[in-house]
Amino acid sequence: MKYNSFMLHNFKNIPQIQSLSSEIIEAIEIVGSVLPFKTNNYVVDNLIDWNKASDDPMFKLTFPQKEMLLDDDYAKMKSVIVYGAGKQKIKDVANEIRVKLNPHPAGQLEHNVPIIEG
Repeated sequence: MKYNSFMLHNFKNIPQIQSLSSEIIEAIEIVGSVLPFKTNNYVVDNLIDWNKASDDPMFKLTFPQKEMLLDDDYAKMKSVIVYGAGKQKIKDVANEIRVKLNPHPAGQLEHNVPIIEG
């Protein structure tokens, strides 16, 4: 089996993507502009139940989901993309959204700090 990777720039080349609703495809594109994703042909061909993709755990784990962004952030990124902004504008808006995201939601920086006693 030849390895093929899929990311934002080529995910629409996945044949199974055509079976998804336009809303799901739009969400992948919008959220994928903020949060990077990558998958491969093994996952796509063997691990996802494309008949139930919107409920499939591997699909949800692998592909960006609308719920990964706050509604306002999703709407902002969508408007930037829909109005045909350039790559730099998309990158700037994505960075604004990323800064607001919490990379340590379970308090890892406060609760998972090693203490050296001497």
